[in-house]
Amino acid sequence: MYTFLIIVFLVYGGINAYAFVRAFHGLSLSVAAGAGLAAFMAFMVFSPFLVRILESRDQALATWLGYASYFWMGFIFLFFCSSLVVDFYRLAIWSLRHIFRQMPGPLSLPAFAAFIVPFAAAVLISVYGLFEAQNIRAESVTIATPKLSGRNDRIRIVQISDIHLGLIVGPRRLEKILSIVAEARPDILISTGDLIDGDSPTLRRSIAMLKEVNPPLGKFAVTGNHEFYAGIERALAVTREAGFKVLRQECFTIPGAVRIAGVDDRGEAGGLMPDNSIDRQVLARGTPEFTVFLKHRPAVNRSTLGMFDLQLSGHTHRGQIFPFRLITRLFFPLDSGLYELPECSRLYSSRGTGTWGPPVRFFSPPEVTIIDLIKK
Repeated sequence: MYTFLIIVFLVYGGINAYAFVRAFHGLSLSVAAGAGLAAFMAFMVFSPFLVRILESRDQALATWLGYASYFWMGFIFLFFCSSLVVDFYRLAIWSLRHIFRQMPGPLSLPAFAAFIVPFAAAVLISVYGLFEAQNIRAESVTIATPKLSGRNDRIRIVQISDIHLGLIVGPRRLEKILSIVAEARPDILISTGDLIDGDSPTLRRSIAMLKEVNPPLGKFAVTGNHEFYAGIERALAVTREAGFKVLRQECFTIPGAVRIAGVDDRGEAGGLMPDNSIDRQVLARGTPEFTVFLKHRPAVNRSTLGMFDLQLSGHTHRGQIFPFRLITRLFFPLDSGLYELPECSRLYSSRGTGTWGPPVRFFSPPEVTIIDLIKK
């Protein structure tokens, strides 16, 4: 975890340093103004760490600073990406000018324009992203299977994932999520990790809202990486208080319906992985029921193919802010939607229901997944 945080800090600090250089030259700032901007940006680099410290001491200040620092994080990432596009354009113009010795002047982009264009783009996308993050969609999936028995010719599973209840995502957002869940009228409610992301003044209210949801066949959850970041024992207590049965390397069979297996998040990389003894041990006992495997990250171990019918995962947020998806797909190629796997297994990877860090989404709207299992 510490290595991950160091890498994030270095990358985030580097992006802010790049943005500072662009602003300093593009706006022709004085030394005093440049020093003030540098101090502000340095503070914003460290502010996410300060938010975590303030959570246990001054939650009102932590909430205010959390919104500001995380919005800045999303904005500066979008500015960085937009600036790279402008840099490639300027490089292309410079190359053509040196090749042909002459280029029309209007194609050139002065330093001020090279700053203000990506700045305006980042502002517009960030504002739009605030609205997209609130636009929670219901995604429907239907799977036909001969494994449903008895009177259950249709079972509806609703999946929520990566809500990140805490300072940024609170009861107001949760109310929207639960209204979609209620409208779907699930038989089973599933949370595939990162339900909790730290403390907040409104967390107790959020727990009470979740507790009121009581589907007939139960509520099940597994841990994500953020449950461990927030403190695993507290996160487990909160999740159980909200009414979920947390599956930790174990199975639960609903007679005549489905078998649900779940494992803790263990931080492995994505894609089709080699043998993993923990997954195999959890899934080893074969049953005639349809097996739903809950695993936070969309990583599938080759040796478990055929041992589950449907794996439900999340974690990637589909990048959350484009073009970050281009990076997350390098680690998790099966990052969004339904995938048919060998040995009659399937994987559904959710885009996530909330947001982590920046309260912004771009080309990756949040979702509540409605999965209908129907009898062949």
